[in-house]
Amino acid sequence: MKNIFVALVLFVALTSKSQTVAAVNANGGPAVTFESVSFDTEKNIYEFNGCVNFHDDRIHITDADRITLNSRTKKLTAYGVKRASLRNGTVIIYDTCTPDATLNYKLGSRKMVVNGECR
Repeated sequence: MKNIFVALVLFVALTSKSQTVAAVNANGGPAVTFESVSFDTEKNIYEFNGCVNFHDDRIHITDADRITLNSRTKKLTAYGVKRASLRNGTVIIYDTCTPDATLNYKLGSRKMVVNGECR
């Protein structure tokens, strides 16, 4: 399932001529919209840039500046988040940081941490 999502994201990103790219996993996985994407093959990290939206059955992130997703650890980090919600889970917010919210989340988890590096 993960490989289908990865292949779909790369195919759409490489063949699209529009500025916003949408990729949806055919098996009901996450839906992602972004302006550009890159993949670090050594670290297995995807970096989605430019008004990124990420939605799956648990988490909804809207209008983030950048999202990185480690395909091995399933750790997602979103930078410059404008809005985020987590269904049936806990959101932990540390507000002693810069105005640009940084969100940390592990896919499938019930906990999302905002500005966790500011503790």
